[in-house]
Amino acid sequence: MRYLCFDTALNEVYTLLLLQKEYPSYLSLFHGTKNEAIWHVAPWLIAITNENFYKKWNDPNCHLERCLIIESSAHIKDLKLHLQQFIYKKVNQSDHFNRFWDAKVLLQQLERMSSEERLHFFEEIEAIYLEDYDGFLKMSLDRKARLVKENVTEQQLFSPADRVATTMEQLPEQQTKPEIKPRRRFFTD
Repeated sequence: MRYLCFDTALNEVYTLLLLQKEYPSYLSLFHGTKNEAIWHVAPWLIAITNENFYKKWNDPNCHLERCLIIESSAHIKDLKLHLQQFIYKKVNQSDHFNRFWDAKVLLQQLERMSSEERLHFFEEIEAIYLEDYDGFLKMSLDRKARLVKENVTEQQLFSPADRVATTMEQLPEQQTKPEIKPRRRFFTD
């Protein structure tokens, strides 16, 4: 399953409302926290399809900057609970926002994390995609909890999962199958 982690403080409520109308499964990451009341600047998890929502709206008021696309087999509620562990960071005995939902911030944080911290962060996450200059940057972990970065094109990221690519090996099989002709039936009165 894919989820969009949308930063409302950066991209505004107008775009959030468009996303909520289009994708009916969504949760605020602040829901159930001490900052639940500030939904209008909260990060949101939105279950998305494989279509390219970046090109969906030709509206100058629609902003999708520095969002995350998260691949996870977890249910949206479980992923929300997992990510809520990372919302706050203790600095001088007080809680401060740890803005991991901002793609620019997350990239810097993941590079500085220890392997144990990365393993904990990716516990419910298979991959994270960030918009890059000429496509997307896919981030995942290898077996030793090292951060793996791959460039992914827009077409690779948003291609439908059910579309089967035809390979050169499949073509001869399709051509050698005998053509079945329908039988003719004649009816008489």
